[in-house]
Amino acid sequence: AALLAFILKIKLMDPLPYKLKFLFPFIIIIPLASFGTYQRNKVWKDNFTLYKTDIKTVPGSARAQLFFGIELLNKYYKSKNKIELNQSIEAMETACRINPDFYHAFYNLGLAYQANDDHQKAVKAFERVLQIETKHINSHYYLGMSYGKGFNQFDKAIEFIEKGLKYGYNGADGYVNLGISYAMKGDLQNALKAFEKGITINPGNANLYLNMGITYDNLGEKEKAK
Repeated sequence: AALLAFILKIKLMDPLPYKLKFLFPFIIIIPLASFGTYQRNKVWKDNFTLYKTDIKTVPGSARAQLFFGIELLNKYYKSKNKIELNQSIEAMETACRINPDFYHAFYNLGLAYQANDDHQKAVKAFERVLQIETKHINSHYYLGMSYGKGFNQFDKAIEFIEKGLKYGYNGADGYVNLGISYAMKGDLQNALKAFEKGITINPGNANLYLNMGITYDNLGEKEKAK
């Protein structure tokens, strides 16, 4: 704009005089810009195509790497294609290397490690999130899940799942997994309390009733189990 004003000798503080000669530069600029925009529009076909292009355009962008990794992880959840999961982990690990304080990247990387049943790395990723953002709701919850599923450390699983619920985790599986953690520890009474609490919040969750029934059966209360 400044260059055009200089070439056309427009005084920027004065009202713009509408003259035909001012149109000529735009006759050149607009088709070129339109072509560039049209070419870029192909990249916006969907989020996956956009982020796949952007990690090539700006490979040093932690955000581009993270968003590409998230798209791959979502594709993996549907397809169960391990190649997509491995590519997702690679992209998110790159994001974390670029910006070691980018806790969103570490959180999603933790989810990807969990999907890969690599709970040791998942724990490290979620712990890194909590070093940066001490009350990150989901990281507490999923850290507890990894301690339970990956290491059978049910006391730690209960501790972190309860923190996640305390801070506001509202996933339908929250009290299901809290109750299961108590049950796996052998504390069936607290398992029942967790399932009951979950039912008061989400009475339409079938898994809560199912696991409550299993717990009653393990306690020998057959009628309640039914």
